[in-house]
Amino acid sequence: MINWESLYWKICVDNPDGIHKHHIWPKHTKIKNNITVKLTFRNHVLAHYIRYRWLHEKNDRLSIQILTRKNVEKYSRMKSYIHI
Repeated sequence: MINWESLYWKICVDNPDGIHKHHIWPKHTKIKNNITVKLTFRNHVLAHYIRYRWLHEKNDRLSIQILTRKNVEKYSRMKSYIHI
């Protein structure tokens, strides 16, 4: 069985090169905090995916959709990054 909690904390701790700000307990939870970590884009999406699998919070799934949509929109304006 996969230990989703362990994976989540590993992703949040082992990211020295990140540029995306990720709240350890995302804003959509009832836990209020200001603790953030910097994650790469890939690991930011992965962190929400792992939280979704671990805690089954639908807002983590929504966060994944929002993050990936923003990324597609950002790069669709930069034609040189799109290779279709």
